[in-house]
Amino acid sequence: MSVGGSVAPFLPVLSPSDIQQAAHLINQVYSPLPPSTLRALQQSLFDIQRKVEAWGLVVPLLEWEGEGNANVQFFGAHTLQVKIARDWDQFPQEHAEKLKEVLVELTGRAIRAGRNKVILRKLFVSLTSLALKLTPLQPSLWPDWIISSVSSLSNDYGAKQELALEFLEICAEEVDGADLLGGQKIRMQQTLKDAIPLVTQLITAAIVRARQSSSATDGKELEAAMKCLEAWVGVMTASDITPLIPPLITLLTPTQTPQPTPAFLSPPSFPSPVSPPLEFSEKNFIPASSALSEILSNSPLSDGSGRRTLSEPLLGWVERWGGRVVGGVRESGFVDPVAHSYCKLLVALGDHSTSYIAANIASPTLVDPAALVPSLPVTQVGDGGVVGGISGSSTPIWGNSSLPPPVSFDFGSGSGSGAGAGFLAPPTFPQNQQVTPEPKPKSTLIQTYLHHLLSFTSLPGFYGVDEEESEMTLGFWYLFQEALWGVQWGGEGSGDEEGEGVGVVDADDKVWDWGVEVRDKDKDEGWGVPGGCRQEEVKSEKEMEREREREKAEKDLWRVAKAVYGELVGVLRRKCVWPGRDEVAGWAKDQREKFQVYRRDVGDTLINAYYILRNDMLAFYVNDVVERLNGMRGDEGWEEIEATLHCIMSIQEAVPMDEPDNPHLVRVFGPEVLGRLPTSGHHRVRRTMVGLIGNYSSWFTCLPPTPPSNPSLLMNAISYVVSALPEQALCLHAANALRDLCDANRAALAPHVGAFGELHAGLNGIPDTEKSKVLQSIASVIQGLLPEEEIAPVEAIVSPVVSRLFGALQSSTQLPEEARSLAIQQLQALSGVAKGLTNGTDALLADEDVEKLHVERMDRARGDERMVKLREAILGAIRGCVELMSTDAGVSEALSDLFKSITSLPFDMTLLSLPAGPLLELLCLAAQRQLTAVWLSLASMLFVQLDPPSPVTLKSAVSPENWAVVTSALPVLLQISLSALGQEGAMESNPDIAQAFFGCMDTIAAHFIEAFYRLPPGAFDALMRCTIKALSLQERYSLVSACTFLISLVNRTTRSDDLGDAREILVQGHGKAIMRSLLFGFAGIAPRTATPNLYELLSTLLARCPTESRAWIHEIILADDFIPSKASREAKEKFVKAVAGSRSMKRTKEAAQEFTLVARGLEGSSFGYTSVVNM
Repeated sequence: MSVGGSVAPFLPVLSPSDIQQAAHLINQVYSPLPPSTLRALQQSLFDIQRKVEAWGLVVPLLEWEGEGNANVQFFGAHTLQVKIARDWDQFPQEHAEKLKEVLVELTGRAIRAGRNKVILRKLFVSLTSLALKLTPLQPSLWPDWIISSVSSLSNDYGAKQELALEFLEICAEEVDGADLLGGQKIRMQQTLKDAIPLVTQLITAAIVRARQSSSATDGKELEAAMKCLEAWVGVMTASDITPLIPPLITLLTPTQTPQPTPAFLSPPSFPSPVSPPLEFSEKNFIPASSALSEILSNSPLSDGSGRRTLSEPLLGWVERWGGRVVGGVRESGFVDPVAHSYCKLLVALGDHSTSYIAANIASPTLVDPAALVPSLPVTQVGDGGVVGGISGSSTPIWGNSSLPPPVSFDFGSGSGSGAGAGFLAPPTFPQNQQVTPEPKPKSTLIQTYLHHLLSFTSLPGFYGVDEEESEMTLGFWYLFQEALWGVQWGGEGSGDEEGEGVGVVDADDKVWDWGVEVRDKDKDEGWGVPGGCRQEEVKSEKEMEREREREKAEKDLWRVAKAVYGELVGVLRRKCVWPGRDEVAGWAKDQREKFQVYRRDVGDTLINAYYILRNDMLAFYVNDVVERLNGMRGDEGWEEIEATLHCIMSIQEAVPMDEPDNPHLVRVFGPEVLGRLPTSGHHRVRRTMVGLIGNYSSWFTCLPPTPPSNPSLLMNAISYVVSALPEQALCLHAANALRDLCDANRAALAPHVGAFGELHAGLNGIPDTEKSKVLQSIASVIQGLLPEEEIAPVEAIVSPVVSRLFGALQSSTQLPEEARSLAIQQLQALSGVAKGLTNGTDALLADEDVEKLHVERMDRARGDERMVKLREAILGAIRGCVELMSTDAGVSEALSDLFKSITSLPFDMTLLSLPAGPLLELLCLAAQRQLTAVWLSLASMLFVQLDPPSPVTLKSAVSPENWAVVTSALPVLLQISLSALGQEGAMESNPDIAQAFFGCMDTIAAHFIEAFYRLPPGAFDALMRCTIKALSLQERYSLVSACTFLISLVNRTTRSDDLGDAREILVQGHGKAIMRSLLFGFAGIAPRTATPNLYELLSTLLARCPTESRAWIHEIILADDFIPSKASREAKEKFVKAVAGSRSMKRTKEAAQEFTLVARGLEGSSFGYTSVVNM
């Protein structure tokens, strides 16, 4: 086959053998082959595509009719798209216009030949890619590319409208994702706008045909039309979209399905005595619903506009027809595709119209009947005839909108989560009854909508197992709650887009708290009224009447809102119920995890409900628990109680924690609820109750003290949690809850320290994994004592831990694995005690005299001989762990946690706090054995503690002892780190170590800058060489850390007058090398994400040593050995001139950004522009 020929004579001509070989490779890729062979073949094809000669493969592969023709043809289309998109520079530009003609012809021939749709879509992408190259040019080489392509493919090659719609879909998607900037993007967008009339014409025609026919072909055309519309809604204006909304809504409406006429009846003489039933057309409903959802979410109307043209018509449709969908779900017990699509439409409508729904939930304002009637016929008869007819109506779910009923908090439907339990019964609809549309109150439409949404929220069964839709609705309730808070009463911006007020309450008159009047802002103020009399006294009767109406309207709104959320919390409680143990055992792991995630999401939604219902919601849940406990028979029903407790636990962050007289929480933690819950077995309900106690731990701090003879709510909670500690299934949650309780209630628990001594005595019955948290809890209680009173209990709980740790070290050679595990447990126990002893309040915020007295008492207690020996023993045990086990990952992690817990600043000292100096010495020892990021990060922390702020001035005050520690530790750390990182490829292979090392150096520069210039000879130079080398790393975090260190080093060195010749050492010795590496980074060595840090480093150098920096830039960037880049000499000179003439850091940064884009070949691209804007 000779290629090029009559179709594309300007393309390379390949021999038949080359084409045959390429086709053979392509077919091999689609054969079952070993992964290594497959990767080799794919690489071969990729290499072929990269060659210029690959242009010559396009035509022969597209017209291939041999073996595996579809695969070969697709690869030909893919090669064409790749060459246009990536290798356009290879193509001779003088043939660009001819290529568009060839491409249209190739696409048309493929359509005429009936090629696979995947191949056709790839050709459509190729057409769009070529348009992106030709259309934005000035003058444009293809200004009408969309219209001319559609016209040619349809008229010349017989493309059906389905394919035209798919092509238009791809046009919008590809242009939207194209890498264009400025004028080019505007010109491409204009070509889309020019094609909007064509798009709307084809979409409208597809809708009409879909309504008039039931063939599968029309279903595919409608699906293509709706996907096309979804792709174009971001291009269209609101005026383009609005005319499409009524026809789209008609596609949702059910139609009458023709019934077969009995053979013995003569159709002309005997019409069917029964009207055919109404049915939803899945092939119409689902694509139309998806398109409407896209309009609601991503079109120019997505900001909530179009209330009369979009929101109200859809709400009207929901009110008339949505009940049929919901009723079908209730009757069948399952969500079919139409119902699933309807649920998604409800969610999209809620997200779009939340403010409108909230403002008009109780509005008696009537909606224009024209908004409720589709503009196209809605009932199909046979295959062609269409007659009008609307059937069905419903009433407001929560009563007459003009006077909502008082809210009753008998939420939900009781127990049970099987099919139909708690499901909201939809309104009934008369069949086939023609009704003249009447105006409907907005409240009727909105309450019906909320009813349907709640129906999906309350689907029977278990989420993730029986249904997948209930979770989709949860996000609406958050938006709805926020919108209810934001309702404006009267004035502009409330009600609807025409400025209609919500109710009649003015925003400046009242401040309302969920239906309860809080205050009148101007009640006692007489400003603006003669004689200083109250303003209300001079109001006219009409104004007073309007004010009463406003108050009533607001009360009505909140009564309905509370009723809605009241039903919601009952529904969600039921949806949270776990099934029985046997049923859960039959679930797959992912189903259990999905249900657990759903319960957490429900918890978030319940928080929003609490902001509406407040204590009424707590009362409902507490009453629910009590009633179920009262009705318990045997061991059944704990799942229902657990679900209610989960709901109470989930809303904790919204419940005020400073109300000791909250009667509902008193009932929860008193004998009425907590005292009746099981203390053995029944792990799920106990685990939830333990978690609930932990969540509400801070509430106990506001309770008044109780006499020792009367156990307090706090001690009852402690006892319940402690009883769960020995059980493996509960110990984790119980230990966490105990830790939170003790940490938050130290002062209240201090008098009960003896009871915690008993808990310590029973530690053997608690799993080893949680002992550290229990010890932390005990230590928190001990911390509530006076420092001198802490000595004995601290010694009692810590000494056994230290002894066991020494025992582990002694047995490390005989039983290494057992010794390692034991050592980790004891180190974790020490960390727990150290954390518990740490003061829970910020010392800097405490009363100065009280804090000073506490520090003095702590110093005396720390001087006690028992504490001195205990700290020495702890330090010795730590040293042993470092010497014997620090290379083990688990031990090093435990040591790291201990170092962080047992060190502190001077005014936060505890009885166990260890000084930073000896620990830094141990860190150096550990780093010598194995350098890790853990040790370097800990070193940074300890260097900070060696420069503590003064409690009085908050300025650093380095003692001679601490300075000696720094000057001895820094050379050791440098020698270890530079030896490791200086090896070839070490920084690239260990980015965590490199990042931690430069972070440590930055800390030292911030606190001990002089130490760098007191290093042994050669050490500082080695550090600088390593740091400069890091500026060329491809790993971003290490490079950024190195930049940060250099910025600190330059700033502090050049600003200090006490460093002698340090500035000369840094600037003259290493400044030029820093600048060179920095400029190389701009030109492409450094990753783009790190260039903002390089800009900052450049600004620092220019600010601190301007003369030298400008000279370095000129010399480096114009040198012959500057790194190869796409920056011309003119671009380099422009950058040098901009920097030399700049007097502001902003302009310097802009010049550096421009040079970076030019050097990397990103100038003029949206990709490059976006990368600069986001920096």
